[in-house]
Amino acid sequence: MGWAIMRAGTDQLAGITRSLNKITVPGYDGYFRAPSDRTEQMMIFNIRTPRENLESLLAVLAHTGYDANHPGFGVVELSIASGKAAYFELASAIPAPSDHPSDSSVKVTATLSIPHGAWRDVSPTTTTTTIDTNPKTISAIGSGISLAIRDADIFIQGDVGSTIQITDSAGSWLRTSSAYSFSTGYGVFYQGSTGRAFQATNASPWVPTGDLGYAVDASGGGGFRMTPKFDPTTPDTRAVELTVLSTLLSSVSLKVRWRGAYVLK
Repeated sequence: MGWAIMRAGTDQLAGITRSLNKITVPGYDGYFRAPSDRTEQMMIFNIRTPRENLESLLAVLAHTGYDANHPGFGVVELSIASGKAAYFELASAIPAPSDHPSDSSVKVTATLSIPHGAWRDVSPTTTTTTIDTNPKTISAIGSGISLAIRDADIFIQGDVGSTIQITDSAGSWLRTSSAYSFSTGYGVFYQGSTGRAFQATNASPWVPTGDLGYAVDASGGGGFRMTPKFDPTTPDTRAVELTVLSTLLSSVSLKVRWRGAYVLK
């Protein structure tokens, strides 16, 4: 910023915290676990600024969320080269009480809440796969991710017969029903961020042209999501594995638009 510097002791490590939903059942010992999700994570920054600039620093930190006019605010970049970012809201910004009024500089401890609990790829990647066998296994999506992707967009085009089902290796699934009839030039667009389904054209697969909620179903617990599959002996090798099952194959393709999710570190 020119008038504020990060101190060497800044702590950016966050890790993982899981929210475990527990239920008890009369007549059974112990408890049963419902599907768990990650909670928010906190990142702590120690900043030293000249005393006369304290108000300006707090004004910058007070900005919360994404602003189209200032897209750099509300984002913590892992590094420019990596293309990963964490989107934050300010939890607190507290000047150190140990600083003396006569000191020329002030230390501020800023705590940022990362609602998604993950680093995310800044730019999306689109993967297109021809579905030429039944079933078809796809393992070229999300190489290197370490957390589930819950907001991927999916476009199914071609003649798949009465139904098509996509299953993730962790058991999440997405399927169409016979209530929808595929037609030339059109397909099904599943919007992962909302869990809604639309009709769209092959030329503009991510632009809805009509509602298809009546013909698409997804697994519970937040809808369809893609979870990295890895061998415990080689945890550094990770990618999504999808299985596609259809009743008929004729010029069928599957487009997946995704942004990787990674453990905060």
